[in-house]
Amino acid sequence: MIARAAIAAVLLTASAASAQDCKLHAVASLRTEAGPDGLLFVPVSVSGQQILMLLDTGATRGILDANFAQSLGLPANRIPVAQPTFAIPHHPLLSFQSAPSTQFFTANGTRLNTYTVVPSFDVGGVHAKDAQFMLAGFADPNIPALRGILGSDRFRDYDLELNPRAHLVNLFSQDHCEGRVVYWADAYSDLPIGLSQDGEIRLIMTLDGQDLDTVLDTGAPNTTLSLQAAHNVFGLETDSPGIEKLSGEGRDGVYRTRFKSLVAGGVAITNPQILLVRDALADRLKQEEIDAHHLMPEVRRTPQLILGMDILRQLHLYIAYREKKLYITAASAGAPAATPAH
Repeated sequence: MIARAAIAAVLLTASAASAQDCKLHAVASLRTEAGPDGLLFVPVSVSGQQILMLLDTGATRGILDANFAQSLGLPANRIPVAQPTFAIPHHPLLSFQSAPSTQFFTANGTRLNTYTVVPSFDVGGVHAKDAQFMLAGFADPNIPALRGILGSDRFRDYDLELNPRAHLVNLFSQDHCEGRVVYWADAYSDLPIGLSQDGEIRLIMTLDGQDLDTVLDTGAPNTTLSLQAAHNVFGLETDSPGIEKLSGEGRDGVYRTRFKSLVAGGVAITNPQILLVRDALADRLKQEEIDAHHLMPEVRRTPQLILGMDILRQLHLYIAYREKKLYITAASAGAPAATPAH
């Protein structure tokens, strides 16, 4: 009887320890400020200066406004360019080996050539020393406090909860039990995600029955489908019935149309309006390969669909980077719940 009691006590202790290990541990909780088109602005500290940054899961690197960096006395460093190598000396055409430099582009194809190092960077309770940021001139005079973009390199070592309806972003430790993360609702959908080397979130979404390679992008105000995918997958042209031109002409125009459904796991968005646009980044990457005269051009896959904030703000999401899973509920799912304790 004593032995059975001892075994029971051990089992209870192990069960309690296991439950403790499965608890979520919050690292930071951020109240977001609503930007135009539902974009998420988060407060950060750059070398002691309080600013706002756009939370952008579609950006693989953080970006700091160049003028703001200069005002702090931060240096602008050129990104080094790697030189091509040749396996057989004096016979370059027989032995060319592509050695592309590290290149960074914005979504519209603009190349970023400089970066800086921030001695002290804080977001919520997360502190970083010597944090690298790309430099670009993008300050918005209508939002003077907005001075940068918080890219995935700043948060992909954590799990990320996005609750746009509650204006809340939470960072969690990745040390928890797999699948035990949705604390705000009993029912949810989970999807496998792919991560690029730089942390870009890729997933498959189904638009009117067609599976599309998709990037989850909180930095995009609108969900967009590339004109090439619209043509190849749905047979749509810029003058097809139901296509509305918003601006521009031809391939450089911006168009809009309505689809029947956009589905991710068990969550469906009905009658979504989606913009049709030229994939400027894909065009720029292709031109870079042509200009470099690469004998064996590098094939870089860009997404067919960009999932923007017009759709994302209808959802409540938990991005588990280490698990490579995305957990989704509707924004209205579950009663308001307190963030798990630090």
